[in-house]
Amino acid sequence: MRCDVYTRLSRDREDQTSTTRQRRDCVRLAEAKGWDVVQVHEDVDFSAYRQGVRRPGYEAMIERVKAGDTDAVVIWKIDRLARNLREFLRFADLCDKHGVALVSVNEPFDTSSPIGRAIMQVLAVFAELEGATIGMRVKSARRFAAEHGLPSSGGKRGYGYTHQMELVPDEADAIRDAARRIMEGESAYAIAKEWNEAGRLTTAGNRWSPAMLLRMLRNPRLAGLRVYKGEVIGEGSWEPILDRATHEALVKAKRTQWVGKRSYLLSGLLICEGCGSKMVGHPRGKERTYRCPTWAPYNGCGRAINADRTEEWITQLTFAALERPEVVRALQVGRDASSAEGDTMRKLHEVEQRMAELGEDYAAGLIPRPAFQAASAKLREEAEALERRVAVAAQRGPLHGVAARDVFAEWERRDDVAWRRQVVQAIFDRIGVREGRPGARFDPGRLTPVPVQ
Repeated sequence: MRCDVYTRLSRDREDQTSTTRQRRDCVRLAEAKGWDVVQVHEDVDFSAYRQGVRRPGYEAMIERVKAGDTDAVVIWKIDRLARNLREFLRFADLCDKHGVALVSVNEPFDTSSPIGRAIMQVLAVFAELEGATIGMRVKSARRFAAEHGLPSSGGKRGYGYTHQMELVPDEADAIRDAARRIMEGESAYAIAKEWNEAGRLTTAGNRWSPAMLLRMLRNPRLAGLRVYKGEVIGEGSWEPILDRATHEALVKAKRTQWVGKRSYLLSGLLICEGCGSKMVGHPRGKERTYRCPTWAPYNGCGRAINADRTEEWITQLTFAALERPEVVRALQVGRDASSAEGDTMRKLHEVEQRMAELGEDYAAGLIPRPAFQAASAKLREEAEALERRVAVAAQRGPLHGVAARDVFAEWERRDDVAWRRQVVQAIFDRIGVREGRPGARFDPGRLTPVPVQ
């Protein structure tokens, strides 16, 4: 007698209900009855309870029953075949119509007798009830985990974290850098292009699109927030990558240049001399401007300056610097790393020491919180500037491989704001912006470029 075996598991795992165990028990039963196992059908990671789920193994078995290619079907248990009563009875009727016996390893029924069919229907009802009960338990467990800030289970891992919601340091650093650059007015297009060219892909191995990058950066998970059914319901139990203020600013802002190809050349280089904040690209009607941001986490004074005219002026100063052969050579080979290890590294160590002492004084109650915050912000700014100099010193120059006579042609040829920004940053450490007269036209005197030492 020809026999088919069917096994199914929603998640393949090595326990008593694994497909391996099911197959072994079904084959043993068939051999005990003297049947020949012709084919084994297996569905792994497929639900028998949810509607609309196609199971390849199950469908193939149905076709064999219809074609008369088997005389019996052996299952490990009814709930392995179906947890929906209607579906189970449909299959049982199909077997009865084609004279195929249906046998279960763990349930004693005989489809050829009325009492056996009645027992089978009762068992199918309980299988359907068990499926519904499991669904309720799963929903309850997921809700409990969300309310207690536990990470969600299953699915692809989110960028920046492992499946266990532990930080992936390299990815976390890249996220913080991208968020900072976005907040300073750089486009998601430029960042996504840079990541793709560097081989920094998504966790699924795909290239980043600007919209995908922004969606990832705005995910509440990065701020340590737990989401359930699309809503934030509390804080998570994992370490956040972005602070709350940065996350909220990324979510609320809708600036179109974040996605588009065009970016702002001087974002992060312009420093408001009124409050010390970095100025970011910000459209005002049809006019492109750089603005001292008033929103968190910057909380600046709102000073603004025309972006097009400012970029034109700084570009002229950049070209003037590139007329000097020694500047071009420095940007070709990169600045000498050994020189950065001297005075710059000593200054950076001093700043870090002062930051540590400041923290100790605050912890001991020697200075009030406002004074600590102000002094800490100033020291962090100094440390960032020194670290930027060290980083520039250790990198090869943005003009690497470009001959001196081709520098200006390269600038025009490469319509690449990110690359042009590297050239400007290698020449100017920062550019101060003073307050202008209300209603006055663009005044270059408002700008104070500070060359890299």
